[in-house]
Amino acid sequence: MSRVVSFVVLAAILAVIATLFYRVMAGFLLPLFLAVVLVIMFRPLHGWYLTRCGKRTRLAAGLTTLTILLIVLAPSALLVSRATAEMVAMASLFDTAAAHRKVEKLRQRLGLAQPPEAVRTLLDEIGRTLREWKTEAPQREAGARAEGLVEKSQALQELLRQRQDVSPAVRAACQTAVEELEQALQALAAAEPNEPGWSHALSQALTAYEELESRVLGGTLLRWLRAQANPTAEERGNLWERVQAWLGPLALRTPRVVGGWLVALLLGGIVMIVALYYFLADGPAMLEAVMNLVPLDRHYQAQLLEQFDTVSRAVVVATLLAALVQGGLAGIGYYVAGFQSVFFLTMLTALCALIPFVGAPAVYVSCAAWLLLVEERLWPAVGLLLYGMAVVSSSDNVVKPWVLKGRSNLHPLLALLSVLGGVKSLGPIGILVGPLAVSLLQVLLVMLRTELATMGEQRPAAGATGEPAAAPAGSPGPSAQAR
Repeated sequence: MSRVVSFVVLAAILAVIATLFYRVMAGFLLPLFLAVVLVIMFRPLHGWYLTRCGKRTRLAAGLTTLTILLIVLAPSALLVSRATAEMVAMASLFDTAAAHRKVEKLRQRLGLAQPPEAVRTLLDEIGRTLREWKTEAPQREAGARAEGLVEKSQALQELLRQRQDVSPAVRAACQTAVEELEQALQALAAAEPNEPGWSHALSQALTAYEELESRVLGGTLLRWLRAQANPTAEERGNLWERVQAWLGPLALRTPRVVGGWLVALLLGGIVMIVALYYFLADGPAMLEAVMNLVPLDRHYQAQLLEQFDTVSRAVVVATLLAALVQGGLAGIGYYVAGFQSVFFLTMLTALCALIPFVGAPAVYVSCAAWLLLVEERLWPAVGLLLYGMAVVSSSDNVVKPWVLKGRSNLHPLLALLSVLGGVKSLGPIGILVGPLAVSLLQVLLVMLRTELATMGEQRPAAGATGEPAAAPAGSPGPSAQAR
């Protein structure tokens, strides 16, 4: 009984200390994990240095760490600096006036440009008067006001005839509608208010006006789209005030957030570099110590380590290689399409290719839209879009299965869900941790099944229950043996 109590107390103390240990080390788990992945990826390089250094582990670990920093950090810094320079150069060429002209031209091409203000003013005045007569009894001066509406319809007809921002077909349809409205208004002006003919003429005038309004301003959806594409000065001012109100507190928090992020990044980088060195120098001894502490059969431990090594290497290589291939192929398309900042767009495509559900299409589709809508180059836009879908995006379905073939037994659906779940729970590092966790779970389940099968095959020893064991068929019984 005392041993049971002692075991329970020991387990409770272990749980408390393990929780405290996790809280202390939680902020460094990601750098430590990245250091382990780098050790796995560059293990052949470390072995080469170890051979050349005469088995001096500390020197080989230092040289390997320095080489990894040069291989990873130096090219990354150069690539980021060049991409940043191209981005700054592209931003410096931005012309606000030219952008406004292109936006206005784009509105006209898409049919989202608002009619001239004079046209909208005349339409509003005619419509407001007709609807007022429809809801209220007309006054005696309604006939004179109807004649004024006829004059406004004639002025509106002249304005619509001079419009050059619409197609000839639309302009002809508007002319026909305004002529019908003018005839209906003339009939309304000839009728006397509060007489039966007045109501009929007013209904015809309202019908003709609604037809003209639909021709000029479009239906409900088109009016809403035009209103969104053509905000007034007051609406732009209100939007800017809301943006300032949202950015104000954010701007106050930004230095603190960015400072904390930079400090965490610097500290995490230092921890990763130091851990990388010690994992390379003392890795075998540290691994042996951990394996001795874990109450698991050595065969299972070796199987888990082998699976971790295989899956992590395969996922890292497949993810990075697929992103680089998509970025390189997309860069060829950007160069052929005539873009200036090809390197920046290539780097942006490779980075987006690492993000699930975003991928390379986020960049090359935007570039194709720019070619079509802004530069008005139809065939380069279509060519870039087709090239992106047929070559750039399809390369991901070739590179990853080729790299993962024989190294990861995950079903494609399970692999996709593991990546998405990992990114959602852990951020970008989930691209690696998600498939790794699922693969290790598979290995653990296989181990558990093996253990259960082994336990089921065990039989009680003969005489263990106090009864004699049954004699095998054909063997002599106890009396025969006694004889």
